Amino acid sequence: MNLLELCLSPGRGGMELYLYRTVQALRVRHNVLPVVSDVPGLVSRLMDEEGIAYDTLRVGLPELPLLAARSLARTIDDADIDAVHVHWRRDLPVAALAKRFSRRRPFLAYTIQMKVSHSKRDPYHNYIYGQVDRFITITDQLREQVREKLHPRFHNRVQRLYYGTPSPTLLDEPARDALRREHGLDPQRFTVGLFGQKHEGKGQMLLVEAMGRLKREGVAVSLLLVGPPVFQEDDDMLRAAVRANGLEEETRLIEYVRTPQELMQVCDVVVLATWQETFGLVLIEAMSVGTAVIGSDAGGVREIITHGDTGLLFETKNVPDLHRQLAALQRMPDKRARLAVRGQARARKVFDLDRHYAALEAILKGEAGY
Repeated sequence: MNLLELCLSPGRGGMELYLYRTVQALRVRHNVLPVVSDVPGLVSRLMDEEGIAYDTLRVGLPELPLLAARSLARTIDDADIDAVHVHWRRDLPVAALAKRFSRRRPFLAYTIQMKVSHSKRDPYHNYIYGQVDRFITITDQLREQVREKLHPRFHNRVQRLYYGTPSPTLLDEPARDALRREHGLDPQRFTVGLFGQKHEGKGQMLLVEAMGRLKREGVAVSLLLVGPPVFQEDDDMLRAAVRANGLEEETRLIEYVRTPQELMQVCDVVVLATWQETFGLVLIEAMSVGTAVIGSDAGGVREIITHGDTGLLFETKNVPDLHRQLAALQRMPDKRARLAVRGQARARKVFDLDRHYAALEAILKGEAGY
């Protein structure tokens, strides 16, 4: 099968990494052509490093991208593309029009990774969304929300497919010790990590304040904040918060690691503190390596964590509640270990990457819903 993976976002977040990982997985059995932004970014850099060939495309007017759509249609026809997989909402018009302009009329799938805020039942959206053969949502909650926003005639085209995470490389104790030394971490300290772009809505400030409370209570802590800042002011504000909470010596600010799941293995707990998280890929990555997790009780996180069984939930934006959950796991290592074991079992059963991509292949072939 000849596949085209389309994502013109120049960003550096989970969506862009999902495109890259999808290309890696599907090219094992199929001919895959990635089409990405002409602005150099994370995805193009990763594919350059791996020697993956890709095309670039520039879209002038996102709402009516006629020239870009004709260019993409020529690419579809020249490469005999059977299916196009869209990742970014802003790319849907160019993909829909390219399908109409193309002689191939490929199967069109669109993975919806973010909340749909407005109704899509007007004539423009009915036309654009009418070209989509399958809408893929990453949670059940998002599936129902999408169905509410689309015209009823599209409801049977919407299906849920959870993200997956690969079977990780589990580090032995000497390897974990070496990683701790590399980042200046004391194994005797209660180590908490947050992995994600540094931005107010990602909740790093909440975690810094909660960890500051633990330190003031006499707990020896270490804090890992891993991910690039969205804007320089995000980095400045975060550093100021670290100073204000007396955590300068205890905090490691890291912009990028190629293998985050390795670093998760030196954490006692991984926290996802986002204000509104559609899914929470970081959680299943941490669970799969046997690290206990705490997540914000919002969005798709509830479909990953069962509170008190596979992890803990805290009330969104509530620092005292986050502090309580952290303190409980710091005081009770046996409970922390039980949550980690149960979480790892759930990650392997429900969020397996091979299972995810087998289902995605079936969707792109136009087979029955998953």
